[in-house]
Amino acid sequence: MRVIQGFSAAPLETLISATVSELFFVHEKGKMLSIWNLFVMGGVKLGCVTTYRLPLFIVLTKGSQLIASFIIQNLGFKFTFGICALIYAGIIPLIYYFVPETVYFAPATKTEVIFDKSSLRVYEIILPEPKKTRSEHRKIFQGRVSHAGFWRTAFKPVPLITFPAVIYAAFTYSFYAAGLTLIALLQDAIFSAPPYNLTSSQIGLTNLPLFGVGLCGTLISGYCADFVVQFMTKHNNGVYEPEFRLVLMLVAVSLSSVAYVGFGFSVSAGASIYVAIGFLGVQTFAVPFATSAMFTYVMDCHSIHAAQAFVTMNFVKAVLSLVMSNFVNGWFEESGAKSVFLTVAIANLGVSAFSLPIYIFGKRLRSKIARSSFHMKF
Repeated sequence: MRVIQGFSAAPLETLISATVSELFFVHEKGKMLSIWNLFVMGGVKLGCVTTYRLPLFIVLTKGSQLIASFIIQNLGFKFTFGICALIYAGIIPLIYYFVPETVYFAPATKTEVIFDKSSLRVYEIILPEPKKTRSEHRKIFQGRVSHAGFWRTAFKPVPLITFPAVIYAAFTYSFYAAGLTLIALLQDAIFSAPPYNLTSSQIGLTNLPLFGVGLCGTLISGYCADFVVQFMTKHNNGVYEPEFRLVLMLVAVSLSSVAYVGFGFSVSAGASIYVAIGFLGVQTFAVPFATSAMFTYVMDCHSIHAAQAFVTMNFVKAVLSLVMSNFVNGWFEESGAKSVFLTVAIANLGVSAFSLPIYIFGKRLRSKIARSSFHMKF
């Protein structure tokens, strides 16, 4: 059932980001993507149920998230899955009626020959494309609109791992997203033990301030992503370069590194819970800056391959989160909070450090990719 759950969640993880890439201009993508991340962040901090992160809901075995903690404590852990199923059942008709297809494939043009009697000339005009009716939009089967092969498209995310921008963004985004999973996995073990001794519902309530911080972080990061692009383009003689997006990584790496070290040392020293939650708030605020930078960078570098690139990014994130979920609790019990989060902070710095060479050499790498006979096949 977990495998089925993962397959079901995959489209939502990728299609919304691809839709943003299709509908909005360069200077709008950051803001619109931040709105999407706003809901994802809200789900992580407020939502329900195990160790695999789903959009809008996070599943934790002991239910340390806000809504899940109260459901589990009062109704039992099975109800978290039942309530999630009911919510998804309500979403299905909303998607059918209010989420139309966004990708556009131009149809074959139709022409009509007209004879002008006054000038005795013949004109060939291109007829406008007829607008679809509501009933036509709601048809499940619209006919074949793309001639791309199914299996070729299905396996396209695999070779995209050879694109420098995609592999860099995939690992950087995955590491920052895995940081949220890491904290979610350890929150219960940390806050239920002395000196905090919190109950499940109290642990869930610790996510309420983090939810507010996450809202601010996602919105601010989105507007900053667009502002930085416009500001740097203006001072670059009006020439835009996708690498301008990576400036946001300065904020992400600075805040997240401080947050990991501060949280690990404060928990290890038995500091006040307000201090620990404060550092978690800093980390929660930092993650949207990295997410906005990575998604918009890939969108701008490879807009044609954006949908498949997001599949690659989410696959790497899923694998990293799966690996982490299998050993992080044992690692924490054996080494303690200080060692775990100090190691994570160093790894975070190492992964983020690749932003500097990508910022410097990204343009050259994109040029080589554009001229590579191997990459032109995709």
